[in-house]
Amino acid sequence: MGRQNSAMAEIKRAQELNPLGLGIGGGSGQYGTQYDLMIESNRKKLELDANFAGAYLGLGRAYALKGMYQDAIAAFQKGLDVSGGAPNYLSFLGYTYGVWGKRNEARKILRQLNQLSKRKYVSPYEIGLVYIGLGEKDMAFDWLQKAVADRSIPLVRLKAWEEMASLRSDPRYAELLSRIGLPQ
Repeated sequence: MGRQNSAMAEIKRAQELNPLGLGIGGGSGQYGTQYDLMIESNRKKLELDANFAGAYLGLGRAYALKGMYQDAIAAFQKGLDVSGGAPNYLSFLGYTYGVWGKRNEARKILRQLNQLSKRKYVSPYEIGLVYIGLGEKDMAFDWLQKAVADRSIPLVRLKAWEEMASLRSDPRYAELLSRIGLPQ
């Protein structure tokens, strides 16, 4: 919903109740642009469990959003390895390559996601994310519209995640929020 302050308070309370709960916070929209806090939270999780894939996702996102692209790529690669090849790690790799200006690598990830989709489910959101990284808004919106039609779960992040920032001024973004029932 984009209410980072409320989310942070709830996450702090959840962590007090369950300090070893690795799935609490770490990579979601509650951090807004507080990337250093996001990095710290995920590093602590990896100290507890070096194979907790979700921490690599949060760590990679924070690095990518800070412009620390090599560190982001390393985190996403590790997450891809420990998750057994989950498509969301591929999509964040593609997004990061795209915003880093490594268009060929991003397009290679798109091909991998398309090949993977022939064997198992890949959310259209994941493909749209790579197009966001590439700065190809029309393609990104096409895939996000497909994600809406598909009722893709990652759409709940549409308002909160900073990867969507480049889309927010486009009227199609407001229409997406409306279609999935999120306030503008």
